[in-house]
This record gives sequence, structure tokens and C-alpha cells, in this order.
Amino acid sequence: AGSVLGPLLGGILHRAAGYSIPFVLVGALFAVEGFLLLLVPKGRRGSGEPVKWRTLLSNPSILAQAGFVTLAAFAWGIIEPLLPYHLESLGASVATVGILFTVSSVLYGLSAPWVGRLSEHFGVQPVILLGLISMAILLPLLSVPEQIVLIGGVLCLVNVSYAFILNPSSAELGNAVDRAGMSCYSAVYAIYNISYSVGMIATTALATATVSIFGFRGMLVSISAILVLCGVVAILMQTRRRSTVEISVS
Repeated sequence: AGSVLGPLLGGILHRAAGYSIPFVLVGALFAVEGFLLLLVPKGRRGSGEPVKWRTLLSNPSILAQAGFVTLAAFAWGIIEPLLPYHLESLGASVATVGILFTVSSVLYGLSAPWVGRLSEHFGVQPVILLGLISMAILLPLLSVPEQIVLIGGVLCLVNVSYAFILNPSSAELGNAVDRAGMSCYSAVYAIYNISYSVGMIATTALATATVSIFGFRGMLVSISAILVLCGVVAILMQTRRRSTVEISVS
């Protein structure tokens, strides 16, 4: 909702009242929210021992989901800086580019409930792998059609694939904490944020350094190849883990 309403209302306020008004209004909303925060009853502080970062980072499930979050940010991060320029080269206006990204964000939000249902029915790892594979297939297709509407349709599918990777990974981080008998949700979601930031930074550095060499399509194909390779590694590791569990049980 924030991703959709922010650009929309910001644009309306900018046209109606000038450049500074949207920022002033948002600042005022934060001030109101800060005052309301003072009215929230204080909860009891936990009495448990603080969890060391080494304990979290040695958990295979947490590391695996952090890796998937990094991959999702890495794949999506290449779209945000490069796709608008590609669309503008095909004649799309700034407003059209904004509409395409807004519609794809709406579909991302709407896909969350049934992505959750699929994760509960088939398991988290198969859903994430499906997202990796579909993202790898769809990314190069953003550079194929020359019709802006078709590119927008592919962008919507890419955003849904992004949800297939990111949403189950973030939920599984909390599940990993529960299985380990810990309650350090804030710490594990700090790992989530760090992983996401690493993926975005890696994409920005890669795009800046190599886009002039490979071009827009070459960059998308390269990232798709990375996603496929990581998906294969994840499948092999999962198969190996199952074999180890079966041997230990027998």
C-alpha cells in the first residue's frame, strides 16, 4: 500500500502545491505517529540471555534463507535502475514507467496470500526454487518485446516470481528461530535486511561496471544464469541433506 500510494499521492501533491509539500506532509505524519507511539503500553522486557551472532550464522536454515533473500534482491535490483531507461528508449513516458511499476507492485502484494498457501502445501524450499527458475526465465524476456504493454506484462510476472522467493524466505527465517528454540526474531530479521542490502549493493556495482559492455539484455541473461546456478546448488544441497538424514535414521 505504501509503495503504491506514495508515488501516487506524492505526484498529486507535487503538482497541486509544489515540490516541498509532499516531504512536509510526510514529516508531519511521522511526528503524529511518534506521538501515538508514546501511548502504546510498555511491554515486559525479555529475561533470556542474548543470542550471539555466531549462533545465528551457524544455523544452516538461517544461512540458506539469507542467501535466497540476497538472490531475490540481486535479481530485482537490476530491474529498477535499468528497465526505466530501456522503456524510455522505446518511447515510454516517465508517467508510463511509473504506472507499470505501480501495477507490478500491486500484483506483488496480491500474490502474497496464495504464495503463502503454496508454501504451506508444498513446502518453502520448492516454492523458492520455483521462484528462482521462473525469475531466471522471465528476466531476459524483459528485453525481447518492443511493445511497452508486453514488457509491463512480463514485469508483473517477474514481480510475482520475486514474491515466490522473498516471501517464503522471510517467513522461514522466523520458522528457523522457532525450531532452534530461540526468540531472537529482531536479530534474525536484521540478517534479512543485511542480506537484502548486500544483494542490492552487488547488483548496483555489477550494473555500473558491466552494463556498458554487455548491454541491457546481456545483463539480464547473466543474472538469469547466476539464478539457475544457485538453484542447482540449492537442489543438490537439499538432496544431500535428505540423504544424510535418511542414513542417520536407518
